[in-house]
Amino acid sequence: MTVALRPVTTTLPLRVPWVTVAGSSLVAGMLTVLSALAPGAAESPLTVRLAQLALAASAAYLLDDAGAALTRVVPRPLWLRRLFPVALGLVAVSAAWVAVVRALPALDEPVLRALTVEVAVLVLVALAASSVLAAREEPEPGNLVAVALPLAGLGALVLGGVLGFEVFPSRLPLHGVMTAAWASVGVCSVVVLVRTTRAG
Repeated sequence: MTVALRPVTTTLPLRVPWVTVAGSSLVAGMLTVLSALAPGAAESPLTVRLAQLALAASAAYLLDDAGAALTRVVPRPLWLRRLFPVALGLVAVSAAWVAVVRALPALDEPVLRALTVEVAVLVLVALAASSVLAAREEPEPGNLVAVALPLAGLGALVLGGVLGFEVFPSRLPLHGVMTAAWASVGVCSVVVLVRTTRAG
């Protein structure tokens, strides 16, 4: 009896990053409700930082691939497996950030731009960290990064408060040292993400 075999790559389903979509929606919804019920609390810098870190933590799950051990034998490039979930997840995170901004009072354009850059860098750091762990045979790195990144961010905030300096550049001049440091972190994260993806 002859059995017809179809290429496995045509049967692999597209992964929908439900955790990222749900997490981003939850952040946007909570900020919207908080803004309606307690505008003062929603406008506080701490609330905005927590929203930024929560969105980055949601993005950390974009590279989770429980079937990585099975798809490793399939001739399908790693970047191709990641393209759809990452693109869809980034759309969800971006939409959530727009909802967060709309829930806040009108912001000056420089401040809004700086806050958006902060979110983008945090998301890139989350993706880079997840990609490094995935390259080390961790199929679901989001569970680790989603915990470590917010803790590191809160620790940096506390340390900055104790030592008297701003960690996030949105409250500083746009051309300051901290802004350059964040930009450098973002560039390094992109490099790490690209290298670890190509290595796969």
